[in-house]
Amino acid sequence: MNVPIDVDLSFWLDLGAHHPYIVMWRLILVGGWIPIVFAISKGLKDLWLYWKWIVWSGTLNWVYLAIDVPRENDQSLKAMEGFLAIVAGTRRSLTKWEQWYHGMYNLKTSLEIVSIDGYVQYLIRVEKRYRANLESAIYAYFPDAEITEVEDYTKQMPTEFPNDEGWQCWGTEYDMDRPSCYPLRTYVWFEHQFGERYFIDPIAPFLDMMTSLQKGEQFWFQLVLSPVPDDFVKKGEAEVNKIIERDMPKKEDKTLALVEKMFHPLFSLLREVMGEEMIPLGGETKEDKKQWPTMMQHMTAGQKAGVEAIELKLAKVAFNVRLRAIYWGKKEVFNNQRFLSHFHGYLKQFQSMDLNSFSRNQLTKTGTDYFFVRLRNKIRRRKIVKNYQSRENTAGANGFVLNTEELATLWHFPTADVRAPLVSQVASKRSEPPSTLPVEGGQSGPTRMHTSIQRAPAPVGLPSE
Repeated sequence: MNVPIDVDLSFWLDLGAHHPYIVMWRLILVGGWIPIVFAISKGLKDLWLYWKWIVWSGTLNWVYLAIDVPRENDQSLKAMEGFLAIVAGTRRSLTKWEQWYHGMYNLKTSLEIVSIDGYVQYLIRVEKRYRANLESAIYAYFPDAEITEVEDYTKQMPTEFPNDEGWQCWGTEYDMDRPSCYPLRTYVWFEHQFGERYFIDPIAPFLDMMTSLQKGEQFWFQLVLSPVPDDFVKKGEAEVNKIIERDMPKKEDKTLALVEKMFHPLFSLLREVMGEEMIPLGGETKEDKKQWPTMMQHMTAGQKAGVEAIELKLAKVAFNVRLRAIYWGKKEVFNNQRFLSHFHGYLKQFQSMDLNSFSRNQLTKTGTDYFFVRLRNKIRRRKIVKNYQSRENTAGANGFVLNTEELATLWHFPTADVRAPLVSQVASKRSEPPSTLPVEGGQSGPTRMHTSIQRAPAPVGLPSE
């Protein structure tokens, strides 16, 4: 028997005869207010969090640590990996109360290399509460290093262009060409067993370029580290499964599982009557879940190596990273080819055609080609300088994920083979005194001898204590 269904469309047909404002009001009354409330609620939530972040950020005390590298650095880059793993220890699990009421968030750490008039200095920006932790880590892996607290060198440069001092700048942030789970070429690729030199330091051409800067030129290089996203490993594993075409089992539907459990006696009776194995409501049997076929046996050697490289990257400690670089120059010596050719060429070392590589972010680079070029370049210069000064990790490019091996390749102290005379170095090496040397209190025993450290004279643009 067919039951007639009446649908009254008079309300909707009547809307067309009214003024648009009346139509809008009627739609709001019949349920249009729901998405409006959701939108306003989300906006208020974001405003509340942003305000709390600003308040809590005002309580932070950032310090800038200049590191004089050992002149004869005999440590491998594994030591820098160990140091970076300790940096990751600054992350902590925050409660909802800490996030929403106090506005707390996981703090970022900035690794920097700066060249002022050809004088190169390694620096780390860290919150004061973690200073002792990082200094201990540096001394543990590099006992002959010297650490000095300095002022922020970026505050001496202008943020408006053009400016009275005559400074010009060219800078950009960087992206990765493929998803972050694909690794870069790291220092392991620069090790070989031919000849007398076992390791070719990839940072050597970069430091050589920085030490060649003339008076009136500066180069800033920055890596802002923040905690890695929680879903990074899962996304990487999903990419591996996609490459090898592994059919992963579907997640079990809890509702279907509950229904199947409730009607289990009925299903058992049907199995006995029909004499066949019934397929569960989820659509696959337990045996099917255990069979995860892959295409590994049909992949080329290069494809297998790529999968292995991704899995090796996922296995190490990682950070969310923002990479910025800015070249400064007075008008009479400004030469942005130092940036375009030298620095881009340096980053090309870590490119692998079948894995990953760096590329300039098109929305942050300070060179534009069409429409209001001068105005757009001026705005972009101001933005990238301010983001660099604030060590911003939420503005600019989206950033990417690098593990400790990749970071150690990009930011590490030069090895003994690197001849960069203007890199700030410790002039003398610390040594342990004899065990019989008397110490305070009349007792003898081993103690650290603090020798007189002579630092190379720093330029005016890089103040020290």
